[in-house]
Amino acid sequence: MSEDTNPWVEFVGPCYTAQSIRRKLGMTIGELDDATRDLRILALVADDGSTLYPTWQVREGEVIRGLHEILTILRTGVDDSWTWAQWLVFTPPPDDVNRSPIDELRGGKTSQVIHDAEHVAHAWAQ
Repeated sequence: MSEDTNPWVEFVGPCYTAQSIRRKLGMTIGELDDATRDLRILALVADDGSTLYPTWQVREGEVIRGLHEILTILRTGVDDSWTWAQWLVFTPPPDDVNRSPIDELRGGKTSQVIHDAEHVAHAWAQ
């Protein structure tokens, strides 16, 4: 890893640019801006000021169901999109048994991830 590489970017994984996520989701610039502001899409601002969109939040040309609710809950604990992304992709050990919140969400376990997000947001707010 070079000195100017943000370690969070490596942890979060591959990301779309604004142009590529708009193309993937069929959105206009205004629609993407609205979705980002309303927390329907997770946007991460890099050190260089560019905005990145983790690829794991998109499945079959749509943002995964439940992401908006999860991001809204996480914001009540801390208003930092990099922290939310880190929580969403972290797989607690043992990796062969547990899955990350984003994997659980992608698997349709929205109510469980909402429950977990409420707990973590409460802990962050302390």
